[in-house]
Amino acid sequence: MYIPKQYKKTIKRVFYDKKVEILEKKIIQDEEGGVISKGLEPISFFYGNVNFANNKEIQEQYGLEFFVNVSIATETKTEIKIDDIIRFQGRIFKVVEILPCDSYLLILGQKWHK
Repeated sequence: MYIPKQYKKTIKRVFYDKKVEILEKKIIQDEEGGVISKGLEPISFFYGNVNFANNKEIQEQYGLEFFVNVSIATETKTEIKIDDIIRFQGRIFKVVEILPCDSYLLILGQKWHK
């Protein structure tokens, strides 16, 4: 389906207003070869429409057999992949599914546990 560029720009301006960070686990190796975790650091970000409310509906609509804590609609050109770790307003999630739609990507996440 053809989506005009002006439509995409309007959607981006109106709806994609929440900043979501993509994080990376920072790990270093000490002098003896031991692995030391330095936590998570942001490597990039994107803007999207973040939703915590209708996740049960999304699970049913797409026939998902896992629990979803957050859904984020964003631009189709957003570079993100399954298993990425993301942060929104201090909450950290692991990306468990990315569903391409006509004019956006739907990113689904679960609470991340260290």
